[in-house]
Amino acid sequence: MRETVATRSLPRDRCDALTSPRPLRRAHFPETTLTEAGAVTQVSWQSVFYFWGFFGFCWTALWITFSASRPTEHPFISQEEVAYISYHVQSKVWACIAGHTAFNWVIYMLLTELPSFMKVVLGMELAASGRLSGLPFLTLFVTQTAAGMAADWLVKKGHARVGHLLPSDVWLV
Repeated sequence: MRETVATRSLPRDRCDALTSPRPLRRAHFPETTLTEAGAVTQVSWQSVFYFWGFFGFCWTALWITFSASRPTEHPFISQEEVAYISYHVQSKVWACIAGHTAFNWVIYMLLTELPSFMKVVLGMELAASGRLSGLPFLTLFVTQTAAGMAADWLVKKGHARVGHLLPSDVWLV
């Protein structure tokens, strides 16, 4: 096998999968999400890229149509909303951005590095580590759903007002 910069740091079985002409097996790519893994096994590995490319074009079209650089330039916002946004929202938006950025960093580190850590450091096989790698995301789903339900309950009972609770992303970080 010819060694390249891209394959120099990969384990031998990953290098073989990237450079050999044989069909790729699912076990070589544990980083894919469940949805993408389903698309790869049912259609082809290229379908994942076509889907996200199409989604990106749709999102861009919606963003260009419905967004504006400033609230005063937006065609669907009234003057009362502009005044409220400029007075109340500024610091809360930055707090949400900071919390969501930290949350995303943790999630993407787990998504990309956990399977490799479990294989290289803990010596687990990819199939077993793939199942265990999903546990943090299952926990995330359960805790975010519970946090959302708890926030709704607090607002409904009058113990909190909308906009005065921390987002569930911040609670998890």
